[in-house]
Amino acid sequence: MPAVLVVEDEANIRQFVMVNLKVRGYDVLQAPSAEEGLQHLRGGVPKALILDIKLPGMSGWDMLKVIIAEPILPHVPVIIMTASPQIAQTGQQVYPHIAAILIKPVGAADLMMAVKKIFG
Repeated sequence: MPAVLVVEDEANIRQFVMVNLKVRGYDVLQAPSAEEGLQHLRGGVPKALILDIKLPGMSGWDMLKVIIAEPILPHVPVIIMTASPQIAQTGQQVYPHIAAILIKPVGAADLMMAVKKIFG
């Protein structure tokens, strides 16, 4: 199964996403910050990204801007997770490969529907 990178600073949400993906056979990488997430992407393993927007330090939007600016980084499909519907609206202008936007709290069914949208 493809590897999915989960970039989320809240450990309980990151764990929820990881468990739901792993039980369905996905390889899961995790990062509590955008900076760590970029390190995983530079390794070239993840085929999709589940990204929180409000992160400590670099925001999720800033991470997506770095992905676009650095040609060596893969432009993977992204599922945005945020508690703020207003913040979610700016996404398409920042990064063209947004597959889904999920508003927290996110249920397992919605999460997996978004992942299946990417991988089929």
